[in-house]
Amino acid sequence: MRGYKVFMEDSRQKELASLCNNEGKIIDLGCSQRPNLYLDSARTLGLDIRLNPECPYGTIIRDFEKGLLPLDIDNVKSIIIGEVLEHFRGYERLLIDCFKLLEDGGRLVVSFPDPLIDSFMVFRGKSLDHIHILHPIHLKRLLEDIGFKSVVYSRCFKWYVMTGLKLEG
Repeated sequence: MRGYKVFMEDSRQKELASLCNNEGKIIDLGCSQRPNLYLDSARTLGLDIRLNPECPYGTIIRDFEKGLLPLDIDNVKSIIIGEVLEHFRGYERLLIDCFKLLEDGGRLVVSFPDPLIDSFMVFRGKSLDHIHILHPIHLKRLLEDIGFKSVVYSRCFKWYVMTGLKLEG
């Protein structure tokens, strides 16, 4: 069973990395627990509430509940948020900050637990650190309200993966 869990997580990490733009900087938001080893470490910057010395790319410590900005980072073309939003109050502000940080044509890539599985895990006392149970339709509408375009989502094992583009003009 452990091998299957590793396979699922590895597949999710590959999927997230494959959805990034091929140019510009990548921000891996929430990278300390599981840094994405499929990202180009020369183009990637991690943002998290704590430091992981094994992370293959530089990390800035940031309290997400207070927001991301101001950040002096330019040429951000991709932001990955891998199973982070369900842990924070005020995740809407975090998504607004991501929209502001992305350059035109930039892509937001979000993954989050399937709400049915997450509800069951919370009920069983297994996901006590999850503040929110996210639903793909709700999150899609929120991203569209913020200004993201072409918001789509799909299932990847026990997670949903959602992308949105920042298109100005």
